[in-house]
Amino acid sequence: RHFSLFPTARVNGIHDLNCRVANNKVIERKQMHYQGDDIDSWFDIVVSPLGEDGILVTFADITTTKKKELEAATLAQTLTTVINTVQVGIFTLKPEFDEKNKIVDFRFTMVNPTLSAYVAQEPETLIGSLGSEWFPGYLQNGVFDMYLETYFTGKTLRKQFHYNVDGIDV
Repeated sequence: RHFSLFPTARVNGIHDLNCRVANNKVIERKQMHYQGDDIDSWFDIVVSPLGEDGILVTFADITTTKKKELEAATLAQTLTTVINTVQVGIFTLKPEFDEKNKIVDFRFTMVNPTLSAYVAQEPETLIGSLGSEWFPGYLQNGVFDMYLETYFTGKTLRKQFHYNVDGIDV
């Protein structure tokens, strides 16, 4: 009777999911894209055992949310590709505080290959480390002060700067 309403259930995994729950008597939850039977939607499905030989199936249509999630993932991948292929150094930082709650350094949270090439490392090596570990001179040459100003004011700063310390001359 179920297959008369949803004949595609045999090939899209729903039937197997229902059988597993009926046989194993465990609750399963799954997000799936259901295509067929005049349906093309995403669902959050929960299948629960019901008594000795039954199952209870509940579902929510999450198509709108899932499409936005997939769109965001595609945009994030595109942005990552751009960031990792441009010929300018790009990175994000978070402040490092001392015991008196004063910012004493910044940690890399994202680094592109162009920036990491300045210290002959892969981006993953810099992520999580302190800026002063790889660029110790930035604490005294004015760059750290620019980062502090932006952090505290929220204002974007754009300056030309000759960085000529730590064996880097750019």
